[in-house]
Amino acid sequence: MFINRLQPVLAVVAAILTLAAQASSITDIPRTIDYRDAHISDVGMVATDVYQWEVPDQVSGKVDTVYTSDQYILWESAGDIDRQAEAIRARGVDRGMRRAVTPGARDGSLKDGWLCTYSYRVFKYDYPSVDADGNAVQLSAIAACPTKYEGKEVRDVVIGTHITITANRECPSNTTKGFDTQDWGVLMSLAAGPKIKLGWKSNLFFAGFSLTPIGAAVTNKLWGGLLIATELASSEPSNNYNLVILPDYEGYGLTSSRAHPYLYQELTARQVIDATRYGIELYKHDSATSPFRHPIRSDFRTISCGYSQGGSVALATHRFIEQNDLVEELHFVGSLCGDGPYDPMATLMFYMEQDLAGKPMKMPVVLPLIVKGMLDSNPDMRAHKATDYFTDDFLDTGIMDWLAEKELNTDEIADKWKTMGQSGQTSVFDSNGNAMMHDIMNAECYNYFKEVYLANKNNYKTAGVPLPSRRGTIEDLHCALASNDLTEGWTPQHAILLFHSNSDNVVPYANAERAVAKLGKWAVLHKSTLGHDHIDSGTDFFQSDSYFELAMKLDIRTFIAKHTLCELPWNGQTTSSIPTKW
Repeated sequence: MFINRLQPVLAVVAAILTLAAQASSITDIPRTIDYRDAHISDVGMVATDVYQWEVPDQVSGKVDTVYTSDQYILWESAGDIDRQAEAIRARGVDRGMRRAVTPGARDGSLKDGWLCTYSYRVFKYDYPSVDADGNAVQLSAIAACPTKYEGKEVRDVVIGTHITITANRECPSNTTKGFDTQDWGVLMSLAAGPKIKLGWKSNLFFAGFSLTPIGAAVTNKLWGGLLIATELASSEPSNNYNLVILPDYEGYGLTSSRAHPYLYQELTARQVIDATRYGIELYKHDSATSPFRHPIRSDFRTISCGYSQGGSVALATHRFIEQNDLVEELHFVGSLCGDGPYDPMATLMFYMEQDLAGKPMKMPVVLPLIVKGMLDSNPDMRAHKATDYFTDDFLDTGIMDWLAEKELNTDEIADKWKTMGQSGQTSVFDSNGNAMMHDIMNAECYNYFKEVYLANKNNYKTAGVPLPSRRGTIEDLHCALASNDLTEGWTPQHAILLFHSNSDNVVPYANAERAVAKLGKWAVLHKSTLGHDHIDSGTDFFQSDSYFELAMKLDIRTFIAKHTLCELPWNGQTTSSIPTKW
């Protein structure tokens, strides 16, 4: 009798041990690497077109002057870089005297077009890593670094981990021009060099998280809160000379034919670390980088930084560095994490709470992404399939094929669902493209997580959700999600600066609460109270608050955390630098 009762518990323990055994192959990293095992496939330069516009204000009748910028990457594989720049400049002139200069669509008259300015160098590369089974795989990444100026050093290394994408064309190494929607474009601008920085969807909006202060800025607020922050280039280069590493993640770029292990945190962190180590070595030693190479200063620092999925990957990378003795090699000082799903179960509990309150999901593509990630990569999920968790009506929309094909981005998927709802092709989505969680998950899956929520709704934000006491199809999903909880199983030794909007309905604020509850003084939280949902909060994260503003708000611990992460030279600092009481 006792043995019969014990068997379900032993089964769950066995599942956890299986995960631990799986992780051991992922964490079996080489102590030294040879840059010749990686390969630079292309070298380029980022160029910026800057335009001056006269724009009429329909309310006041006055004419405002607005500056906009367009960024492009000019690749050596595409031919002579100077000729490419000339062609881009000509296209800018050819666009004529009328162009929309704000997202809402007011036209302005082109007053002056500035010459294209080179900003920083970039290179694509592939590098060796491992997949979920511990097998060798060659992945891809992109790196950004300063142009060549005498007497300069690379100050720091930035590990940039990108947001959730569903289209392969959106991964960092596949970019050819413009950074309109990509956080990695903003991160790349930290490579610095002489340039003009313009805030709106341009190459900064990173004032608060810049590794050095960005200097004097002119800020204008236009039309309903459009913020354009301008820093004009001087004759001297910027001092933000950093090497920025931006991995594609498995399943994108070179490995687009493979599944992306979405939210399989330890695996992605291992792959990001491999990208970082090989990117540094390629920059230091490969002949392709010699024309623009700077020495890396001896007391450089490394910071991991990302938003949304990138926020959780940045934290997972932080954990991986500490747990695999890479702190000294990388001079690691901590992580900057924005609105990340650090605890997948906390996210799922929030979705259930919203559903029971009659509220639709804000970004329903997240659910199939999470489940598909577990099905593709977690050893205890390999025997299961999407029909075990989702309704037939939801799967009939084509979502799993779209995610596998990687041709549609998240906005395009949302538009397809909206069109289906309007035309009556599906009962899952309404005419606005909204869907309820209970119409997406099948009855067995929904009812299981409903019971879990009702049993833990008062304490899951701090205490978490207990593991199931038996094995089963839905229980396996529960265990898989729990195994990717970044708030459990470690005691951080370096600063973690969490940024999270308390109005985020895609990656709920409960994730930040959970991280603070479990990681304590090591996780310093800056709660954004601007009332912005997930997408707009991403802009807030990269724009951030200045040090002065944080001090005036008495957000002292966040102020100190930023100072520790972004200004203090490397001296092996840990979280002891951050006061816990005031």
